[in-house]
Parts: sequence; C-alpha cells; structure tokens
Amino acid sequence: MKKVFLLSLFICIGIRGNAQTAASYGFSAFASTYNSIAATGTSIAGGLTICDDCTTRNIPIGFTFNFCGTNYTQLSACSNGWASLANSANTSFTNARTNIGGAGWLMPYWGDLYGSNCTASNAYYQTTGTAPNRVFTFEWKDFNEYGWGGACVCCVTNMQIKLYETSGIIDFCYGASTTLMSTSTYATIGIANSTTDWQTLNNISAAPTPSSVTFYNNTFLTAPNLNQVYRWAPCTGGTPIYGITTVCPSSTITLSNTTSGGTWSSATTSVATVTPGGGLVTGVATAGGTSVITYSAGGCISTTTVTVTAAPPAITGNTTVCLGSTTTLSESVA
Repeated sequence: MKKVFLLSLFICIGIRGNAQTAASYGFSAFASTYNSIAATGTSIAGGLTICDDCTTRNIPIGFTFNFCGTNYTQLSACSNGWASLANSANTSFTNARTNIGGAGWLMPYWGDLYGSNCTASNAYYQTTGTAPNRVFTFEWKDFNEYGWGGACVCCVTNMQIKLYETSGIIDFCYGASTTLMSTSTYATIGIANSTTDWQTLNNISAAPTPSSVTFYNNTFLTAPNLNQVYRWAPCTGGTPIYGITTVCPSSTITLSNTTSGGTWSSATTSVATVTPGGGLVTGVATAGGTSVITYSAGGCISTTTVTVTAAPPAITGNTTVCLGSTTTLSESVA
C-alpha cells in the first residue's frame, strides 16, 4: 500500500513601512543670541497684534517647507502664541490637546496672550538667505497675557519661530520676557500634527524633556530664559522596517531595521508580540487581527503594521489513501 500525506501551506507576503510623525521628531535645547527682526521684517500690525484671539492667515514662508511629509508654502499665526502650517483660521487660546487645530501646529508659547493689552505689541516675518538654505522667521514682539488679573498682566513675551529650508528644522527662539501667567492660563510649548500626534515640553529649563505621552498644559507660568532655543528636527537618513508583515497564529516572522541599537514594541500584544531587542514577531490572536509594530532608535520612530492571519478551520477526514482510491476531507466549521 502506498500512502499519500496531504499538507496545508500558507504563504505570507509583506511589505515594509515607515512613518514620519510629529512625535518622532528629534529634540534638542541650546543657547543662541536672540535677534529681533523688528527692524527688517514685514510688520503685520493691525492683524493679530491689536485684538484678542486673532489669527492672521496666508503669511508666505518664501520656500517650500516640509513637516511630517507634507509640503507647505504659507502659514497662519495667532495672537495666542501658536502658528499653523496648514494656514488654519483657528483662534484657540485654551492650550488643550483636543484644541490642536490640525496639521502643522507649532506652539512656541501657546496660552491666552494678547497683542495690545498694555504695550505696543507687534508681529513680524521675513525670509532670509538663498536657496536651498533659506530661513523663515516669525516673531511675536511684546505680547502680554490677556487681562485675567494675573500676577503680571502687563509683562511681555518675545519669541520667534524659525523654519529651515531643506533640513526641515524648527527652532523656537526666546527673547527678553517677563511674562508671569495666571494659574488659569498656563502655557504649552511643543509641536503637533493632530490631536493624537504631538510632543510637548515638561518645563522651560535649559534641558527640558519632550513627551508624546503627556500633553503638558498646566506646568509652567513663565516664558523660557533669554537666548533659549528649543529645536525640533525630522529624523533623517531613513530607518524603514523591512520584512514580511503577515504571520500565522503561533508562527513567527523577523523584522529588521538599518539602524541598530533600537527597541521594538507592539501596540496590541493580544494580536502579536515582538521581542524588544530582536524584532521577532509572534502571531498571537487565533481569530486574526493587526498590530502596529514600532521601532525606536536615536529619537526616531519607524512603524509598520503586522497582520495576523486567522487560523483556518481544522481539516477532518481520513488522510491516508491507497493508490487508485479516494478520500474526502472537510473543514471543521462550527
């Protein structure tokens, strides 16, 4: 008697993926002399500088600036200490995560500020340099806290946003400031691309720590020191995740990355797990599903989605058959 054994084979085909998010931007802090552009920049007095909760739109950057994979050529700026690369008409003064007004949300000092509460405030912008290394600067000059009766209503904040062509670097630069916000109007410093993708600073020291887990909006009442610079830079050089991204339950696949020394994690461990130091993914959910796998290295984050294929029904029936004879197999379906 000649025996024939029947086997089932699953072939999984995957792709590689990589994401640039606001949360993945690298952060650094350093000191650099603050230079006002009041004498050289274009004034927008009469816009956001003379009223409460005002936003000026369609401010030209002067070149194409890329943030989180999207190109921008203009922005809007608000009296409340934020700018929008998406040119948002939002006027939000409440610095809550849920009030982030869309993509490209930059927060050098997001709080309830006012353009002319006590002083002759102004705002300026200019583009300097030559392609491909131009720099766009936007400056809030002598902005106050709105008159809530805080500890220092007529104190001022001076600050700038700088956008760097080609590199995509974002600098927040701080001038001489005396702002002391009331406890009802704390400020937030950070960058965001949505209400779920952001990072904010935990303090205004010379070496704060950015977080994409905690949205800091009730931590500090004063502005950073004179000549303080906070910098965000996109992850460059590329760190894509390679490997098959489909796996069967109880089976494994191995993901890899060109940058060494990072850490792997799985967003949904009930679907798939991954070894933190090795990229070995194990399918867990017998019913199938997806999990986002993250690789974090050197302040940069790469992600890919792994699909766990649902386990097929068990095959029942006689799996041994004689030459010239037949047998019938069936699926065990409840």
